[in-house]
Amino acid sequence: MKTKLLILSIVLTTCFTTLFAQDCEREWDYEQVQIGELSYNLDVATLTAEVALQKQAGLTIVKIPASVTYNGRAYRVIGIGCSAFDDCERLTSVTIPNSVTYISNFAFKNDTNLTYINIPDGVISIGTWAFLNCSKLQYLSIPNSVDTIGVETFLGCDRIAFPIYNAKIFAYLPPSYSGGYIVPDGISKINASAFKYCENLTKVVIPASVTSIGEGAFSGCSKLFAVQLSIGLKSIGDVAFSTCESLKSLDIPSGVTDIGEGAFGGCNKLEYVSMPNSVTRIGERAFWFCDKLTSVKIPYGVKEIAEETFSNCSSLTSVTIPHSVTSIGSDAFAYCSSLNYLQIPNSVTTIYKDIYGNGPFDGCPALTLQLPERFKGEINVKDCYSVVYY
Repeated sequence: MKTKLLILSIVLTTCFTTLFAQDCEREWDYEQVQIGELSYNLDVATLTAEVALQKQAGLTIVKIPASVTYNGRAYRVIGIGCSAFDDCERLTSVTIPNSVTYISNFAFKNDTNLTYINIPDGVISIGTWAFLNCSKLQYLSIPNSVDTIGVETFLGCDRIAFPIYNAKIFAYLPPSYSGGYIVPDGISKINASAFKYCENLTKVVIPASVTSIGEGAFSGCSKLFAVQLSIGLKSIGDVAFSTCESLKSLDIPSGVTDIGEGAFGGCNKLEYVSMPNSVTRIGERAFWFCDKLTSVKIPYGVKEIAEETFSNCSSLTSVTIPHSVTSIGSDAFAYCSSLNYLQIPNSVTTIYKDIYGNGPFDGCPALTLQLPERFKGEINVKDCYSVVYY
């Protein structure tokens, strides 16, 4: 089980990393030059510059200027480019000017001696892994101007002892945090990976101001047993609560429309989940390996039961499928060994098979399955206890 969950995590992480790595290939009409101790990408069309990948490994204290001059022309410094200070292991202090509006992916990754950096008001976005493994960084605040933060931006910043958030985004809770936590009212987004690997987090209260929970936000919070979600929430991201191994029950509030891929995968003590009819999408593997889950009522707004959505839910005995559902993905209920009855409504027009020809019901030896007549001979039901066509 853990192997399959690890594979899912690796696949999703790879997708995220690939996506953000592509952002490093931004198409600029630029000229890369060395000015003083720093390298810059100069955009000759807009007379703007970003700090580029540094060629000097020995940088220790850096003060980035608001503008630079090259060949008699002044360029406004508006950003810190992708991997600009990546692996500058001697770097201890960076001062960023107010002219900067973005900090790109991997910008300060693996700067293991960085102890001070300011993020000025005016910065709008901070990229994925921007401060990954800045293990000596003890304090960081983000201004209210920031509205986008990437995935695992602060992962490995183990000496930061305080939560990082602004008026809109909750970005990071130190993994060393222990006990319950109340997200400040007014926050609208729980960022991707914000609580990831907070293994001693036990309870979390999310206010009504929060509209989205990002990818992997609570992934790996192994002692988290109570989650209070509020009306106002609209989406739960991919693998948001994956492997929260102590979570036993969850009420998803009315208004939520989207439950992401693997959102609750590996929550192996989850016994009960309530989903409102506002939900229109449940992603692939959303509840796979929820070993203790016993019953599920799929919301009326859902049109597709995706691939492996409930696979390996070995205690699942009852599933109610509404007439809004038109398709069922391969392995959707595979290895639900306790599932004893399931009626597929006549609204279902498509049942998918995997590359081996297996349908949604493999490994369901106790299942009495009711299927529309049109699927007779089309779907592999050999593992079911009995099949009734209507």
